[in-house]
Amino acid sequence: GLREEEAELRNRVYSELIDALSLKERHLSGLLSRGLTRDEIELLKQRGYRSLPRDAFERFKIARYLAGLFRKELLDVPGFYLTENFQPMFPGFGGGLFIPVRDYKDRIVGAQVRREESEGGKYVWFSATSRGGISSGTPIHLAIPEGSATEEGWERVWLVEGVLKADVCSLKLEEPVIGIPGVSTWKAEEIDSIRLVLGARRIVIAFDADLRENKYVKIQRDKLADELLAWGADVWIAEWDFQEGKGLDDLLINGGCPRLRPFRRAPDLSKICLL
Repeated sequence: GLREEEAELRNRVYSELIDALSLKERHLSGLLSRGLTRDEIELLKQRGYRSLPRDAFERFKIARYLAGLFRKELLDVPGFYLTENFQPMFPGFGGGLFIPVRDYKDRIVGAQVRREESEGGKYVWFSATSRGGISSGTPIHLAIPEGSATEEGWERVWLVEGVLKADVCSLKLEEPVIGIPGVSTWKAEEIDSIRLVLGARRIVIAFDADLRENKYVKIQRDKLADELLAWGADVWIAEWDFQEGKGLDDLLINGGCPRLRPFRRAPDLSKICLL
């Protein structure tokens, strides 16, 4: 994970960046078409969802303002770099949707950008490594719903692949959801430490429903479940039919409900001796 001072700096810089940006109509309508309500989009806006400016001069003005606040430290934060004539800048990703990645202390430690459909519509990290900026790494996201848990903490935490997906699922479930960057991009120890901070015993793994066809995803899911079990978590698996939605977010938006079952380790047949 990040050092405390790195996490604090990133949080301060990204919070100022978010204050300087707005959420444009193109992204509002995109979130509405996903099936989110205006109230839910308002919550995502409060969580720091913003539209990156397509216009380079607009970005330059914001970067210059941030450089005035943070001086050289700005370049210690992923996404910021110096142009050829030594001016502070950050990329616009064709005017993509800025999605903050938060840690267990609710600090913004990174961000993903959902590019416009015309740009391939995929998620990328908010960084400028190709222009000499520092790498974002692959931080794990934690979405915690508004309204706190009981004194003892949360009963369970969910785990999905993706930052936006975790945020949407947390809104719908009103429970904490961990978003890992990829099905093979995780450290079980780090995930389990988040579970412990939340006071939860149970963790529910909810990878996309196409894992029936995708053997690799299923292997990764079971490997993660196995390791979390070894760390002492009570591991459950969420499943649903692909027709009801690809991801848990789609399922919940469509009014569906996942089937939950406790994860059981497969017996190690190599150790069984046949008498």
